[in-house]
Amino acid sequence: MVYKVLNDTDMRRFYMLLLPQMSAEQQEHCLCCKRKAKGNKFRFSLDASKITKRGNPSYIGKMKESSKGFYEVKLSTNQLVMTIRVAGTEVSAELQHQFLNSVEGGKQGRTIMGNIQTFVQPILALKVESSNRTIFKLSRPYEATKSAKSGDKAIMNPGTFLLDFNYPLTIFLSFAILCAVLDSHPKLAPPR
Repeated sequence: MVYKVLNDTDMRRFYMLLLPQMSAEQQEHCLCCKRKAKGNKFRFSLDASKITKRGNPSYIGKMKESSKGFYEVKLSTNQLVMTIRVAGTEVSAELQHQFLNSVEGGKQGRTIMGNIQTFVQPILALKVESSNRTIFKLSRPYEATKSAKSGDKAIMNPGTFLLDFNYPLTIFLSFAILCAVLDSHPKLAPPR
């Protein structure tokens, strides 16, 4: 699940991805992303209270918007891992050469594409260009109201999303795609 939260004091965009519990030893329960106060950079960290780069062992990487709708995702080692382009309702992402896709080979195996659809579920489904295999789905969960009766309909929480991804994407790369989409389309997730 993803929550988009705006801090009242500085009004910078803040996103949080809740990580599922995979083992009893797991220490990290959320992945956070925050836009820097000045500039067009986003920082990713496993620690919600400290998202800076310096002195943060939980720092994962960054995403920079180099031009309108074009984002570059880098690891903490400054290695470029993915580029994302959001142009209107079209979303495409290209994984860099270090991602060897054993299912779909070649350059088309590293390119994923899709369209934002605001009135249907999923909101966004990205597919590998060469095989049309869906590897990323973004949807809104339905939540029952407290006064829900048998005939009442469920409602959607506007700031909560479900994120489903598959190989060759990772949690970090999937979350970066989501943050780029929500940054380009702020009306998808109004402030909570």
